[in-house]
Amino acid sequence: NDMKAFDVDVQIASIALPFVLPNDFTLSLGHAYTRPISFRTDNIISYSNTPSVTLTKNYALDSGGILTLTVGGSYSFTSGDTLQEQIADPVYYQFIEAVMRTNGLDPLTAQPSNLQDSWTHMANVSYIKPISEYVSLATSYNLSRSQYTNGANTGRQDYLHNLGLNLSYMINEW
Repeated sequence: NDMKAFDVDVQIASIALPFVLPNDFTLSLGHAYTRPISFRTDNIISYSNTPSVTLTKNYALDSGGILTLTVGGSYSFTSGDTLQEQIADPVYYQFIEAVMRTNGLDPLTAQPSNLQDSWTHMANVSYIKPISEYVSLATSYNLSRSQYTNGANTGRQDYLHNLGLNLSYMINEW
């Protein structure tokens, strides 16, 4: 109940164009469009357009495993609904606007619709080891750093560490 504001639907559309380079390198150019929607109030919280570029290098090891190193970066351009667009009831919005103006605040500037513009840099290492003809084990570590460049979060930096372990069993050839 405390976190209902974060209970949202998220629509994502993305595309990536990989370019195979010499020496087992792959360069990928991508773009993602993201829009979280608060289905309880039927309003779109924000819009995010994120172009990205990644460079990947695969190493086939003598042991039969594959080591993959990836580095990349992206920039997110975000926008969101204004306070007036977020509040569907015009009478309630006028009340909130009057309270804010009484306190010397402008609803359009006190509630910036852009809080998440950011640079993100990432590095990933993964290792896939076939255990048998049908079973493989994959481990990974990903580090990403986001630095916010606009709105109330300007100057904030977030670090995300992600460890992964996956055991896969192939049930058929396809």
